[in-house]
Amino acid sequence: MKYEESLNGIWAFYPDYEPDERRERALLDIREEQWQPIPVPAVWEGNFQSPKEGTSQAAEKLLRVRINGGAWQTVDLESYCDGKAQWVAIPIKAGILREGDNEFEFDSTSKNYGIDSDESLEMFGTAKTEGSCSFFSQDLITWHPLPDRAWNIRIEAGSAAREAVAETARFRTDCQMSIGLNAMNGTPNYLKKIIALEGHSAGDEARLLVHVRAGPKLSGSTDDYGDTRKFDGVGWYRRKFRTPHHAPGDIVWLTFMGADYYAEVWVNGTYIGDHEGGYTPFRFDLSTDLPDLLNDGADNELIIRVTDQSDPRCASGTGKFPIKETLAGFLQDSVGVNYGGLWHDVGLSVGPSVFIEDVFIEPDVDGGRAIAHATLRNKSAAPVDVRLGIRVPGGEPEGVSSAVAGLRLKAGGREVCVIPVELIRPRLWSIDDPYLYTAELSLSTAGAAAADRRNVFFGMRKIEAEGGKFLLNGVPLQLTGMIHWGMYLDRLSVRPDREQVRKEIADLKEAGFNSVKFTLFDPPCYVLDEFDRLGMYAYIEYPIWNPIETPAFFDRARKQIREMLVKDRNHPSVILTDFNCEMHFFSEEMDKLMRELVDAGKELAPNRLYLDNSGNGVTRYGDFYALHPYFPLKGFRETIGEHVARREKEADKPLVLGEFADTDTIRDTSAVRRANGGELPWWWSFFRVADPEAILRKQGYAPEQIERFKRTSRQHALMAKKYYMEGAKFYDRIGALYLTHLNDIPTTQPGFYDDNFEPKFDPLELRKFAAASVLLLERTTQNFFCGTEVRVTPFLSHYGSRPLAGGRLEWQLVRGEDSVAAGTSACGIIANGGLTPLSPIVFEMPQFPAPCKLRLIVLLREDATEFTVTNDWDLWAYPNKALLEEEAGGFSLGVHDPGDSLSLLVQYPWAKPLQNEAGDTGTPSVLISTEWNQELEAYARAGARVLYVGHQEALYPIKPGGFNAYSYAVVPEPHDAMGDFPHDGYSDLQFLELASTYYMDTKIPSWESVEDKPPEAPPILARIDLRSYAAGAYIAERKMGDGLVMQTTLTHGGGNASGRYLLDQLLRDLISPGAANNTVPPNA
Repeated sequence: MKYEESLNGIWAFYPDYEPDERRERALLDIREEQWQPIPVPAVWEGNFQSPKEGTSQAAEKLLRVRINGGAWQTVDLESYCDGKAQWVAIPIKAGILREGDNEFEFDSTSKNYGIDSDESLEMFGTAKTEGSCSFFSQDLITWHPLPDRAWNIRIEAGSAAREAVAETARFRTDCQMSIGLNAMNGTPNYLKKIIALEGHSAGDEARLLVHVRAGPKLSGSTDDYGDTRKFDGVGWYRRKFRTPHHAPGDIVWLTFMGADYYAEVWVNGTYIGDHEGGYTPFRFDLSTDLPDLLNDGADNELIIRVTDQSDPRCASGTGKFPIKETLAGFLQDSVGVNYGGLWHDVGLSVGPSVFIEDVFIEPDVDGGRAIAHATLRNKSAAPVDVRLGIRVPGGEPEGVSSAVAGLRLKAGGREVCVIPVELIRPRLWSIDDPYLYTAELSLSTAGAAAADRRNVFFGMRKIEAEGGKFLLNGVPLQLTGMIHWGMYLDRLSVRPDREQVRKEIADLKEAGFNSVKFTLFDPPCYVLDEFDRLGMYAYIEYPIWNPIETPAFFDRARKQIREMLVKDRNHPSVILTDFNCEMHFFSEEMDKLMRELVDAGKELAPNRLYLDNSGNGVTRYGDFYALHPYFPLKGFRETIGEHVARREKEADKPLVLGEFADTDTIRDTSAVRRANGGELPWWWSFFRVADPEAILRKQGYAPEQIERFKRTSRQHALMAKKYYMEGAKFYDRIGALYLTHLNDIPTTQPGFYDDNFEPKFDPLELRKFAAASVLLLERTTQNFFCGTEVRVTPFLSHYGSRPLAGGRLEWQLVRGEDSVAAGTSACGIIANGGLTPLSPIVFEMPQFPAPCKLRLIVLLREDATEFTVTNDWDLWAYPNKALLEEEAGGFSLGVHDPGDSLSLLVQYPWAKPLQNEAGDTGTPSVLISTEWNQELEAYARAGARVLYVGHQEALYPIKPGGFNAYSYAVVPEPHDAMGDFPHDGYSDLQFLELASTYYMDTKIPSWESVEDKPPEAPPILARIDLRSYAAGAYIAERKMGDGLVMQTTLTHGGGNASGRYLLDQLLRDLISPGAANNTVPPNA
């Protein structure tokens, strides 16, 4: 016997069903200590052995390659594990290569912990804008193209022996990807490239050169499954129960609210059925088909066997349900928290044999009615005439609406009864007024009292996409929120308590957000109940993420997602849904599935909008588009604008930013310890979480510096989130913005909450850019020279309940507590649901004796009401002066700027260009150069002071890396080189125009080979990676021979005021070391 299925093979359980005096309902408590382990047949099944017991994988650190589908070839990486980018040579025997395209697949037996980790193996690539010659896979079956990159590999004819790789073999390293087994979750990364032969004949002996970096702590992929949290197998449960009181003919129901992943159930030794799927409830009839099953008035024995998904990549589990062929989602599959077992309530209840099986209340806002779709069931042996009534109390003064229908149910039959109910002055649901109606359904048989009753909560609301916008109840709507992975590490499942759900809703609403995107999981019913009741919009992304596309997967997806759609369809909070995440292309079968699921959604739950696939991949079906723009801060708005324009040409649909702005902070290890009784929690070692305090201490930073880094990383993250959100809100076709993500997780820390679920940011500051009405500021820069005209334009992004009737725009420029400029202007009517430009703000930047930070505060006030909206932005002012010859104290200044990229001779007209010809009058004592070469090194070693502006290797090896993306810049301690350049100890927006994609790896000087150790002196401006916590530098200095070299990889050109002023400060320090009095401001 299978679990109870309703119409279309779907069953929906209503946990809010309230029994009357005839029926009792008992809840079986499934706390672990109340379930008895079963010694036979086994407590555990499946592979649960440690490597010592014979189930280890290879521990060697090998790079493997398979060419044209042949045998795997390997090279031992032991001698390459020095953390440097280098080329690995792999011999290719004669006869393997062929004419035309050749396929090279790469694997590794090493673990990987992400890019830039000392414990990972990475393959480098070069940015590529055309073609799809590079791919990645997690199963060696489905290959996903990577059109934006080309892996750095090449074929050379001749000797296969390892030898030095010529300079001509060097490629750019614009990107990289880890290869090998992900240590967090067991997911492998395989890479592939297709290349054609060039310069030699097919079939010749050759060698393959692969551009990689092997970390010094690289380890093999041997894993130990001694930790039960990593076990994917079978769990058995057993307990005794007494049946609730029931009358003859009643049905005793056994209900499961959640079992992951596959449940098989026995009662009193009789097998009663099974269910597959971890997110949806199911139930069994213990009476109708098995009348002698239960022992009324005595103990009954319940036995449950739950099989979790298996992971063949980790040699775990039974192998019956490979996780990549199931709807596991991101948390279980990728993050690696593959929880299993009975994760939700199990209950007993009693009901009649003629009953209401399922109810969907479809809101018809335009028609002013609620349409009840009630599935009725007759499990008795005789046909029966039934009468279904529906009553909808509306409260005073609306009164009560009702309707009645009658029909005949066959013996064992099932019918759907559709009853429209006219509502008196319907009250529409929104987050501002989350009014819920209660539909009271009663089912009665001829000449008898009500046989069954069901109460269903619903909301009257309408969501639609029109003109590139979302409309809720006909009013334009823009969603702002957080993505939610469902990661509650204290529970190991997606099951928070109700108080936690209420806290999240209250905290997010206080900060101005109105939505949550449940990402790659289906939340429990009671979570959505709280969203309905308290008023919060929900976007559910059902859990299809990079599956292995087998027939079993497609069968599961078709069935289980339909179950999820039905489970969630009475919740007015759920307004958006997609079915797939970040799939780069659709196979023919996947295309068919996506089309079917979008159609199924519109059929089963027509009260929301749908999309096939979110992210930066293919999108073919649905009501909106979705993009995951994990783009750098610099140029973000322009890049987003290109995507908006492209999608606008394709179709008139809203664009959703489904994941973005994952601006990490530094994890507070000490706070985590304090919250866990002085110890680190279990997940710290489970996920091998990097300890920033220990890592930064090892790199030479003092405890007080580390504490400051923690604080400033949060200031930096708040600044970046504001910049991202405001940049996106300039495009009114963007209908939703979801920040990554709700809470910090072991692998990343961009959360709204920290590891202890405490908010990380001031909600009033978040509200300035997350609320429904937000003031924006159009400007080309944040940095201005004193005495120049400042012209900026405020805009209002307004998504309220109505237009604004006009009012006043007030602005004020303040320095500290002092106002230095102010103004007002009138505003006309401001439309609702879009972007409105307001009067420009124009003033002359005052003359200040030293650079300073100012704040521009703008307030919009509606005349007729108390409506106000305010926002503020930091601006920086710099005296427009450069070092004069008389200030140089007799030092001569040389300039070497071949491309005149910095216009140095204009800024310093008294300087002299560096001469390389006969007649050179001598070496300048101080030199600024935008190019590094041996001559400059010789100058420095001879005693010159050199300021090098560029990203060639001069002081330290140069690495590519984002600025303000997964990293941030800090001033570790006061340094005279910064002069009086204004900063709060970290890279606020005054650094945005200086943003560079290169930094110095300060571990090892480029001209000598030493052990991995901190530099002699800390960087002037450091770079801290916010995931590995490795420190580098954007500005650093070192002695070189008898001289001194200072290098900056920042962008000082382009006429930006901050770049020019900072460069001048660096130059002044080289000429007169110690003359400045720079300090890290107290508020840092």
